[in-house]
Amino acid sequence: MVASKGMELQSLKTLVQYNSDSIAEVFVHHQNKISHFYFLDTKIDSNLKTAQKGIGSKVYRKGDIAIFHVHFYSNYDIKYLEPENYISKREVFIKRNNEDYAYNMGCIDGSGCVGIKKRLKKFFHDCPKLIKEIRKNKIKDWEIIKIVNLYNTLCAE
Repeated sequence: MVASKGMELQSLKTLVQYNSDSIAEVFVHHQNKISHFYFLDTKIDSNLKTAQKGIGSKVYRKGDIAIFHVHFYSNYDIKYLEPENYISKREVFIKRNNEDYAYNMGCIDGSGCVGIKKRLKKFFHDCPKLIKEIRKNKIKDWEIIKIVNLYNTLCAE
């Protein structure tokens, strides 16, 4: 179990303290359940200079691309890393293995959909075939898992 005070984390087992900037991931053991969380530097858009730290759980991976649900807490006074027990803003982010940042690709129930095609085009710029499919609406811009699968089929090395 990990307790948090701001972005300082403390192991409840060993009492060793960590700064979230110095760790990439953590396993939380709670009531016979193990949860795996990632500390991600995120950007809403690749053009932004500033990044925001988020706590994410990987929901899908195909090739070198992973999809995360990332939680942003308005208050860092979290007693335990159990996002389902806390009110937070949760977004869908996508990240390549070799990139420093995860980028917002959220478009859930109409929320976050403004500019989604532009963000998809930027992220998948190396796959013109996929961009063409998105432009033609052959694949919906909110079907991120399908988009990642199609990317791996059409353009992955």
